[in-house]
Amino acid sequence: MRLARGSSVSRPDVLSAVFGLSAAWYLAFLIVAVNIEANLPLNGRYLFPVYIASIVVVFSALGERRHSWPQMVELAVVLLMIVVIAGHAVRTGIQTREAYQDGVGYQGPKWRNSPIILAVNRLPRDTQIFSNAPDAINYLTGRHAKMVPTKFERRTGVEDNDNPYAAQITTLRDTLLQGNAYVVFVDNVDWRFYLATEDDLRNDAALKPMQIQPDGRIYGP
Repeated sequence: MRLARGSSVSRPDVLSAVFGLSAAWYLAFLIVAVNIEANLPLNGRYLFPVYIASIVVVFSALGERRHSWPQMVELAVVLLMIVVIAGHAVRTGIQTREAYQDGVGYQGPKWRNSPIILAVNRLPRDTQIFSNAPDAINYLTGRHAKMVPTKFERRTGVEDNDNPYAAQITTLRDTLLQGNAYVVFVDNVDWRFYLATEDDLRNDAALKPMQIQPDGRIYGP
């Protein structure tokens, strides 16, 4: 790839520059995102693109300088590549086997055989359901469920001024008193920190237990 007369840039150098700059911009984006959104979990899912970019940059740079390596260094780099590829293959194989045996997400046997989900499925079809796991209930039972009241917004960490917690509790309580509505708490969902807790709703909405299952509870007014 020629830029001007008498000068050229090799493809490995171009790859290193493109992926290196992309990783730098992506990291800058992550820093900004963490400062804008409260409680952003920086786990492997977000950092995986940086890892891939690093692999491309490192091995592209090494490949560009291959002609000047001693034989021992060249062998070491080849072994390193084999270790990286083998590690990816082993990790992919383990995850594939786990997905085949246990399912992925709500398709897993823990969810399909959940006593609380089976109990919800036995409720009358026109029942209104509020839950900390409405997505699981929607997917596994085909019923429409709504989220229980939120104490603050997940992205900002502050209460919604347009729909404060007290107003949500009033709406929930009024709906329950009209009959044929329940609140369902599922133990397997513990990552929605912004929702009112089970204890909060027992006290604030005067909930009474209707059914108690090993992995959750159904409440009424």
